[in-house]
Order: sequence, then structure tokens, then C-alpha cells
Amino acid sequence: VNLEVKDQAFSPKHVLQTISNALNKYDAFCIKIKYYTKYGYAGEFELELSRTKYKKTKK
Repeated sequence: VNLEVKDQAFSPKHVLQTISNALNKYDAFCIKIKYYTKYGYAGEFELELSRTKYKKTKK
């Protein structure tokens, strides 16, 4: 599942809905989130989610 957030184009509700849909479909998955400001690329992090636990790995 890839989410790219540019400024405020993605609402938190939309992001959570995407995660929720994926959890209903899979037992576990990893989300890579890239975020940008108006000045360009600001960083990314990965979020590993499963039905029982989650782990965040910062890049």
C-alpha cells in the first residue's frame, strides 16, 4: 500500500480508510509513506501493520 501525501491533499480520514480497507483484506502489510512540503520532498517512513501488532521504521 503506497500513500503519497503532498501538502494536505490526503485527508487523515482518507488515509485511515485506506489502511482499514487493507487490514480487512490482508493479515499484515507494510505502508511506505512519503511526505512533501511546498519546498519538496520531506522524508518517508514505513509502517508495518498486522491485525495483532505494528512496527514503525523511520528512514
